[in-house]
Amino acid sequence: MEYDKLREAIKVLGIKDKASIKEIKEIYKDLMAKYHPDKCKQEECYEKSQIIAEAYKIIMDYCENYKIDFTSIDLKDVDKQRWWYERFGDDPIWGKPR
Repeated sequence: MEYDKLREAIKVLGIKDKASIKEIKEIYKDLMAKYHPDKCKQEECYEKSQIIAEAYKIIMDYCENYKIDFTSIDLKDVDKQRWWYERFGDDPIWGKPR
């Protein structure tokens, strides 16, 4: 996945740094209610609704395909920084713990 597309999708939907899937879905539904061509008869609403739908798809694809197995390890006996970097280190969104 191109992370620039993901960042742009986050910007299009106006998602905060930390948002739950539920919050993302609510933001999407609110924006689609506002810009859906059946409700908004202005010409730019059709294009805007397409952009919103594509942004939502990009974000949800990223979330659904990000696989993390937390059940197979006992975190209390693990070097947390090393564990984090091994799983997220190369990911520009979640990598490099602070």
